[in-house]
Amino acid sequence: MADYKRFNTSNSNDYNINATHPNGTLVWNDNFGIRLHDGETPGGDPLLSLHNWNDPFSAAAGNDGPATVVINGDQSTNGNLNVGEKFYITGDPSETRHTVTSRNYDGGQDITFVSVTPNFSVLPQSGAILYYSISKSNINQVQAGDGINLVNEGSKLIVEKAYKGQDQYLLTALSLIDGITLTELESSVILVTKDPAYTTFTPAEQHYMTLPYGGGLIAIGTKITVINSSECALTVQGWAGPGYTIAPYSSLELVYILDITADAKQWWVTSYFFWD
Repeated sequence: MADYKRFNTSNSNDYNINATHPNGTLVWNDNFGIRLHDGETPGGDPLLSLHNWNDPFSAAAGNDGPATVVINGDQSTNGNLNVGEKFYITGDPSETRHTVTSRNYDGGQDITFVSVTPNFSVLPQSGAILYYSISKSNINQVQAGDGINLVNEGSKLIVEKAYKGQDQYLLTALSLIDGITLTELESSVILVTKDPAYTTFTPAEQHYMTLPYGGGLIAIGTKITVINSSECALTVQGWAGPGYTIAPYSSLELVYILDITADAKQWWVTSYFFWD
């Protein structure tokens, strides 16, 4: 016989929004309704809910087995990756919170190996984002007019955001060296312009922009436009392999796809326009 749990009180005042209870515990409140606890999330998880990844701090470069995520660069001073710290990672439908057990920097490869417990249920892929926390809110808190896509991830219904609006990124002396990396998609239009304070800029420069891909809650079929309104070339990358270079005063339209043969989520270029 299945092991069902039942409510042990009819007093909704017993509900504490900051409390955590063992995995499988049900609580209720007049305002928040029925919530299912997983042993980790304060206040529990609404049965039909909006999941938001909060406080991103690193991007994965891949994995080194079921318990180790690989991150580019020297992460020895990244406080979020100290031994004992906890994080979530996109691409994991179980939304498991992992604890750092060790961190080792390989100077020869310029990568850091971060081992965790428990093991990853889905191996981290390049572009997956490490997050400090996940917030979960009632589905009825979605604003009127918001575009959503409900995705069945195992036993969960997850809301994927439909993007609109515009974000602007500035080309600077720092972006010439490090590039521009988007850890999270916020808008459907990405405008790239030169920072007016960047006085040493020359049109011969080559700048780079990396889009988030490989995990997260970007819905398959999401369309975005990258506009390069600067006087230099811009290389855009949202997949494994070389990026796509667009000319000054040009635009690139992309769609987010799932390559089933490679089991990879990535951006696909659908059109490119530039002024003659």
